[in-house]
Amino acid sequence: MRSQSRVLLLALAAVLVALALAAPAMAASNISKGNTEFNVPKATVTLMQAQYLSLVPQSQVTYKPTWTAGGGLVWYFNAPIWVKPVKQTGVTYYSNYTPKTGTGTFYHNYQWWLVSAYPTQVAVKWQGIKVVANAPTSYSLWAVVGNTKPYTTLVLATATGSDIKITHSGKSYHIANLKFYPTAAAATSIKATVGATVSTSTLLFQGDIYFTRK
Repeated sequence: MRSQSRVLLLALAAVLVALALAAPAMAASNISKGNTEFNVPKATVTLMQAQYLSLVPQSQVTYKPTWTAGGGLVWYFNAPIWVKPVKQTGVTYYSNYTPKTGTGTFYHNYQWWLVSAYPTQVAVKWQGIKVVANAPTSYSLWAVVGNTKPYTTLVLATATGSDIKITHSGKSYHIANLKFYPTAAAATSIKATVGATVSTSTLLFQGDIYFTRK
């Protein structure tokens, strides 16, 4: 009887150890700091201005419109990566990145207003901005679109290609050459909300992500 009890206890202990190993660790961001550059190239700025469109940032983002040497305007946006907990629909998320797989999510605590000045003044909010690294050469730019509930969550643009480069020095990383093109859903949303036409072949943003892992 004593031998059977000991076997049962050992089996129970083995199960508890297995469960402990299988349980996920407490979630937290593995990024200590970082920022994402979203640059709207000259050709896209010209296209938007021809339709009386502008992209106006709000909260925790640096905006720097710059005239190029050859003429024409470029819009530079620099947004900090949010490393604190992000709560959405009752669930907590964290910015994270896994170098081994080249995957992760970069949240940003800021928003854009897409503004149309003509023929009528209309503005729609793009908030909850995040960049998802699906693979080393595949990225998607997400946003929650709308001014009032119910909001629509959209993949605004995607960036793919072998020209995307990931470099690092110690714990400091740089993901370069991200060329974001609008999705069909985003083009439809822009047309429906502000009446503007943006093609899926329009280079919406040229992006770079800089961050430091813990």
